[in-house]
Amino acid sequence: MRDEVTGMHVKWMECGTAGKLEPRSLSQPTWIDIESAVLALDGVNNTYLWLWVTSNQSEHQFMGNEKLLEIAVCDGAWWLAGSCDGLSYWELDNAEHDEELSRDSFDSVPLKQRHLCRDLKAVLQAAKYFCEHLQFDPVFRWRKW
Repeated sequence: MRDEVTGMHVKWMECGTAGKLEPRSLSQPTWIDIESAVLALDGVNNTYLWLWVTSNQSEHQFMGNEKLLEIAVCDGAWWLAGSCDGLSYWELDNAEHDEELSRDSFDSVPLKQRHLCRDLKAVLQAAKYFCEHLQFDPVFRWRKW
């Protein structure tokens, strides 16, 4: 159910750098909090943002039944993936760009250019849509992972 106070489905936000320092977390983030966190993703000090649908931290595990949106950044490109139903995992799919990345991984996940977005405005739009509707924005193409 949508939270009428914040207008967001997202109840917990976590961001940080994979393998470095403790992540920073915020309960009941507003859109301003989330937008600021996306804008702070720089690929060095802030590499990922997880938007969880539950504030129960014991459920914040990647076990295949989570509802979240992941946003990660590397070399000026964003990777978006997540689950709306807790059953299937999806990632952004930009099919016209299918070439391999010059680097072999994105936080240890092998990717192709088709799975990345280089448009910050589109990343913010996709994040806001997920937060408000607990769905992936239908303007973009998503591929089951």
